[in-house]
Amino acid sequence: DRNAQLALCSTGQCSFYYPTTLDEVAAMQNAVSSGVVQGTFLPEIGPGSFTDYLFYNFNNTNQCKADMFRNTIFRQAINIMIDRQALIDAALGGLGVAGYDYNTSASKPFDAAFLDPFEFNPERGVEMLATIGFTQMGDDGVLTNPETGCRVEFDVQYNDGNNRRAQEALVMQQTASAYGVKINPKAVSVEEWSDAWVGGDVDNPSGTNVFRIASNLNGWNKDKLAADPWEILVDRMTVQMDGTLDLAKRVEIYNERAVIMREQLPLTPLISPSFHVYTNMSNVWPVEFMDSISI
Repeated sequence: DRNAQLALCSTGQCSFYYPTTLDEVAAMQNAVSSGVVQGTFLPEIGPGSFTDYLFYNFNNTNQCKADMFRNTIFRQAINIMIDRQALIDAALGGLGVAGYDYNTSASKPFDAAFLDPFEFNPERGVEMLATIGFTQMGDDGVLTNPETGCRVEFDVQYNDGNNRRAQEALVMQQTASAYGVKINPKAVSVEEWSDAWVGGDVDNPSGTNVFRIASNLNGWNKDKLAADPWEILVDRMTVQMDGTLDLAKRVEIYNERAVIMREQLPLTPLISPSFHVYTNMSNVWPVEFMDSISI
């Protein structure tokens, strides 16, 4: 719960803290400058190492939703209907960058820096949705497939108490609604969120537990018996990365996998907060060498 973390740290009850929103940054700056807490606060020391994602549940019990989420064109269409700059402004107060890959530039050379930024082209997104049957606008303004009755409507869940993700979901909802896509932001308990959390570790850029089929942190497909060829390829690449010690070869495999993930978008990168750190620990770190990875 981000609110609980901020309350503790801005009253001197933690030794280190990484704020991710403008409000959190301002609160910690004020707490340090006013003397309420002891320690050091360093804002914007570089890009953060994590990216927020929109990921799809291929195993949805609603067959209409499952078919929709498994369709590559659907995922690509929703991707270009996301205004990432609006997300940065609303959720981060401008203190962040648009996501483009599983990692950020903080994780280089495992950051697929050759990838172009995502475009924002909602009109083209509507055209793409029409090619997969969503051709009719319902009375409530939601695109519908007249043959199946399926609507371009889905929930976006985020962990309760995370204001950053709540803002992202709200902005996506507002932007998409003008183009016939109904997104329903839904806060879920932290416990429920952690059970389905998608994550990884910069020490293991292969992301074994995220990218392998039905692995514990695979956020889109838990069904080993219903995997598409590209999922099998990503799984094999991930295993290959784990067994590759040569850095150049490891980066090469990462980049090949990044191209597939960019095309398929089961994890759609949204935004990455800038990195800020408050520390009140006994050790002293040279500021010029501090970044989100070293910390």
